[in-house]
Amino acid sequence: MLFSVAALGAASLSSCSSTPACGTNSCTGCCDARGTCVTGNTGNACGAGGLTCSSCAASEQCLNGTCQLIQGTNCSTANCANGCCNGNSCVNVCPNGSVCSANHSCVSTHPDGGGQDGGGPMDGGTCTGCVLGGTCIPLQSETNGACGFGGATCTNCGTNGSCQAGSCVSGCGPSNCAGGCCAGSSCVLLGNESNSQCGANGGACGGCTAPATCNTATGACASPPPGTVTVVSSGNALPPPFQGAISDFASDNSGGAFGYENEVVELIETTTTTGGSGLCDAGSVPLCTPCPSNMIFTSTAGNSYCDGFAASNTNGTAFGDDFDLIGQAASNLCAGQFNDAGLATLRGVWFPFVQPSTMTTTWSIALTACSDVGVGTPYSGAGVPPAGNVATLLGSAVNGSQVVAHGVVVASWTSTAGTAFGFILEDPNGAQSAGIAVNKAPTSLSTAGQPAIGQAVTVTGTFNDSAAPNYRIDL
Repeated sequence: MLFSVAALGAASLSSCSSTPACGTNSCTGCCDARGTCVTGNTGNACGAGGLTCSSCAASEQCLNGTCQLIQGTNCSTANCANGCCNGNSCVNVCPNGSVCSANHSCVSTHPDGGGQDGGGPMDGGTCTGCVLGGTCIPLQSETNGACGFGGATCTNCGTNGSCQAGSCVSGCGPSNCAGGCCAGSSCVLLGNESNSQCGANGGACGGCTAPATCNTATGACASPPPGTVTVVSSGNALPPPFQGAISDFASDNSGGAFGYENEVVELIETTTTTGGSGLCDAGSVPLCTPCPSNMIFTSTAGNSYCDGFAASNTNGTAFGDDFDLIGQAASNLCAGQFNDAGLATLRGVWFPFVQPSTMTTTWSIALTACSDVGVGTPYSGAGVPPAGNVATLLGSAVNGSQVVAHGVVVASWTSTAGTAFGFILEDPNGAQSAGIAVNKAPTSLSTAGQPAIGQAVTVTGTFNDSAAPNYRIDL
């Protein structure tokens, strides 16, 4: 039962703005109290790197985004917290041959007055951050484990400190982490945030629930737009199936059908079938006795159903799924084919059946219609569809990215409750690695309609590889 076990992500709308929020990724100056990016070179709004602006004291002036003491004023850690004391002057960078010590004083690095290796300003370099192992770590790339400024050696802020503008500060909150979010006592700057650590204005970091991702310019989880399905043409011929012997359709997907996931396939050996029908309990008679143990679906209410059948001969056994892609009503119509019946061929989509109670997967040939086992008239469209791009997409798409796919619908189903649907999209040429599932969850905001078998469609949605190689697009 596909919709009981498939992970169908919910989509939600999020507001957008044409102007990015002020932060480390969008502002070279500083962010004032209104969240506006300003130059950061005035006494009442001083700062750089997209961090929160500071107000300089009466004895200070704003130089290079840092409040520095006016020449001749007595310098100390109290009035030079964001700089370094070079005599009575608060400077942003210590002179050549000296570094900024832990008490914010410029001290000589060598008795002979030579410079410190590592590329900092003290020996003619350009490092305004800190030096770690001879490499300059820019201010915007510093972490709690590598913090400093003016080309000084990086220091570790420890478990209770966070690195802010090159200085270790205690704790984390809006006052010292306005340009990011707090993971415990550590500040994670916007540019370093991820889907698992996302937030802004010194609030607690949170995780983004798929398919939403973290916008590292704003610190907000943003959901992708709802997917669409556009029908290009109808009545098209289906892709040629992969045809194989029973050994090609191994239940662990180790046979010749590997690489044809979500594509039309056909078992061309004669087999005898046992089990099947989604209507009956796994222990009832006559249609479900005996049901293959790996095709029994057990619901959350504890009810068991037989969702598939075994197709066997002297060469082995393959499995068919008579429920996931055709549903209960259609399955009941062709269920007579599954109890000790002989099949000359077995056709369908190479698809995984998952038992939710054990989370084990059985790869099976999932029926798309009863005609796949010789009941009723098979689909016979003969139109020529436009070329597809599923194979190209599978070779380049990244999980969570927005994609556009073109192909032919080879299977289409509706959930039992009727609130969701899905279909299989395949490139018309039937090449290997050219099929993908498309799912619309009950919670999806997409207004897309369900396409029919044989229709060529264009799909937009979110690429999902969480169940690879059973890739899918979420609408």
